[in-house]
Amino acid sequence: MRLNEQDIKSHLQQISDILLINGGFLCNPGLYSGEMGLVLFFSHYSRYTQNDLYLDYSYGLMEKIQNRMHRKTPIDYEKGLAGIGSAVEYLVQNNFFETDTDEILEDFDKRLFLSYQIEHLPIEDILDIGRYTLWKLSGNTQQKDTIIHNILPQIINVMEEWYSSQELTYSFIDLYAQFLKTGFKSPSINNCIHHFYQSLSVNNILPHEILCWSNSLLQLTSYPEFGIYKGKVEAIIENIMAKKFPTSLPHPNIFIGLQMCKTKTTDNMISKYYNKINIKNIINYDMGFQTGLAGWGIFLLSELDQDNSWASLLSSDFYTFKK
Repeated sequence: MRLNEQDIKSHLQQISDILLINGGFLCNPGLYSGEMGLVLFFSHYSRYTQNDLYLDYSYGLMEKIQNRMHRKTPIDYEKGLAGIGSAVEYLVQNNFFETDTDEILEDFDKRLFLSYQIEHLPIEDILDIGRYTLWKLSGNTQQKDTIIHNILPQIINVMEEWYSSQELTYSFIDLYAQFLKTGFKSPSINNCIHHFYQSLSVNNILPHEILCWSNSLLQLTSYPEFGIYKGKVEAIIENIMAKKFPTSLPHPNIFIGLQMCKTKTTDNMISKYYNKINIKNIINYDMGFQTGLAGWGIFLLSELDQDNSWASLLSSDFYTFKK
């Protein structure tokens, strides 16, 4: 049974009160577990409640995040520059903030685009930079020509070289799905993914990564060249969830992952867990977006306003089961 509107509003008020009091004590600025996740929640909550207090709090957190950036800040998506910068682009593009992202993200761009030879970075960092790059291109940046002609070719070349000697990962497939949205296609990567789908079975997927794989693989089936595999992917999801899914209340990233899959099985799973959602059960979670109160808040808020546009920020590894 789903929560009623009044229960959700009550939970949201309690979550926001806790985050307002304690959010300043977070020790990292990142999107998944740090302050940027709170910025995302409070920006949406301010719009829903039409209360500028929450937006002012978001502004304050943003200033704090900017002031804490330094040359040793990691570049990854989960805790570092790629995720924070992507969230800034999302917030500006969705009219939460008014600012010139080329200006506010100038130091990010220098670090992510100019400070490294991209091909020499670990593949995980390259994929994270790729996701940030696509967010930049979807906005009003004046650097589009530079990104298209200098940055994207490096990322694409690495992806085409990498898959030929490595097993495909859900992060790789997830980013390639994002590239397809821009009209980019690689025949060689397409062929490799076709082979992957054809050999896909329950045994290929670890239970704690089921939603990571589900969301990336289902994304690709929305494109005509991979649509024939949708039924196979859904059958594998049903098989694993029936046998391996936990019975206790999972973290909010799992609820969000189930919500994004949009299959009959995942809808049933959400309903199954709903009676376990109450403030007593979630009060002792951390404050972050992936596994904590900010995540619970934005998930519950989406049940009221039917807005899950923020999910476009999430990479597939967001949905990993956490202990």
